[in-house]
Amino acid sequence: MLKFNIHYTWFKDDVFQIAIAGDSTYIPIEEGWYRCEVTSDSVTVPESYGRNIILNSQSIYFKPPPTCRERDSLVLLDLHASTNGGAWVNTWDLSQPIDTWHGVTLNAEGCVDVLDLFANNLVGNIPESIGEMLALSELDLAFNNLSDTLPTSIGNLENLVDLYLYRNNLTGNIPESIGQLSNLSWFIIYSNNLTGNLPESIGQLQNLVFLNVAQNELTGSLPESIGQLSNILTLNLGYNNLSGNLPATIGQLASLQNLNLSNNNFSGTVPQSISQLNSLFDLKLDNNNFTFAGMETVATMPIFNGLSYAPQDTIPVFSTGDSLYVEVGGVISNNHYTWYRDGISQDTIVGDSTYALGEPGWYHCEVRNDIVTNPAISGQNLVLTSPPLYYDIQSVWPGDFNNDGIVDNLDVLYWGLAEGFTGPTRPNATTDWVAQGCPEWADTIQGVNAKHQDADGNGIVDEDDLAVVLENYGKTRSATLARAPDDDTYFWMEPAGYNAVDGTRSFNLYMQQPDGPIAVV
Repeated sequence: MLKFNIHYTWFKDDVFQIAIAGDSTYIPIEEGWYRCEVTSDSVTVPESYGRNIILNSQSIYFKPPPTCRERDSLVLLDLHASTNGGAWVNTWDLSQPIDTWHGVTLNAEGCVDVLDLFANNLVGNIPESIGEMLALSELDLAFNNLSDTLPTSIGNLENLVDLYLYRNNLTGNIPESIGQLSNLSWFIIYSNNLTGNLPESIGQLQNLVFLNVAQNELTGSLPESIGQLSNILTLNLGYNNLSGNLPATIGQLASLQNLNLSNNNFSGTVPQSISQLNSLFDLKLDNNNFTFAGMETVATMPIFNGLSYAPQDTIPVFSTGDSLYVEVGGVISNNHYTWYRDGISQDTIVGDSTYALGEPGWYHCEVRNDIVTNPAISGQNLVLTSPPLYYDIQSVWPGDFNNDGIVDNLDVLYWGLAEGFTGPTRPNATTDWVAQGCPEWADTIQGVNAKHQDADGNGIVDEDDLAVVLENYGKTRSATLARAPDDDTYFWMEPAGYNAVDGTRSFNLYMQQPDGPIAVV
């Protein structure tokens, strides 16, 4: 059957609209009930009985979709309602057309192209419907009092080029849907209360040139995908809680000019790939947990505007026997280790961090590097400093309450006699079986300073300390300054009662010498 032998006649509300030969497609404009009658030159013969075939379609109701102006106006009303529009600085007269409303700019098709409500006292949340403004190229809601989370529908704004949300009170995560904004060029959302990780999808923003998420509460590590931002010029992640190692992919940002990673918790080695950032003229790495590892490369980069990598957080100090040491990375022959006791310099060692302890006191170390430490240049005078650690000749071994070199039943007696004593807390205390320095307490038990009975180092002898005996029972060390009661001292326990409510039993513990009992605890 020839195509043009078929005729399609369309009706709206049973009123003839159009007849089309050879094509069934009809595009309605007005709202109403539509149906079609189909005839054929070959089989539709009105004069012949039984050969006058006319095919009729079902009626269907059609309502044309809203224009983008109509759709966008509904979104604007939603935003107005959700952000207390009546109290805005520049309010909207809702009885007037939207192109008269403050901050609203339309394109040639009548769609909202720009929405600029900067510093307009918006209080409330960004509605999910914001994602329906499909023609939007610029959204500026900065410097308001917006709260709650950034809606995931933001990812529907495929034409968005500029997004400004800084200085609000937004919370929650940056949604993964942000990666759908393939045309986004500027994304500024600093000074909010955002949490969670920087999303992996951030690397999909190939046209991004300016990213500023500083002064939030972002956590986690920097995603590897950050290296895909091939057009990025400024990357500001400062003043967050980001942590972990910097990914080597950061060296792929060939266009990068400004990089701010300061005031986070980044640690580990600064990757050598950072030296590939030949366009960089401002780099801030200060106030993290970096050491000299990789920092010698940073210190020699030709950065013309600003380079800042000092200060960094304190470095841990480790003890082994009667020596202390630190680990700071870098070429060790470039490192100078200055050790202090009670704030007074004791010795400076080049190329070796190990320091043999002598007199009791508070010890700490300051480390300088020939390349990285530049006292004359602000932000580059990196001196790594350890926190103070107390050392004395009679170190505490947790659970060895009588300081005789072994944790056994006899230690319980000293705990019982010292229960309730208080004194200075033990710096960097742990219940691990290692020597730990601690200032002397005022009290003693049988010539043993009461600091030894404070097994957990919290400054009081209590039941928690007794549990450490079980934790370290049977462990031994060299008893360099052991003081124990006379060898003919012995002890025993006798039942004292039973609590039927909680099922606990109590005992009297007796310690005796030949001339009589010493105490009952």
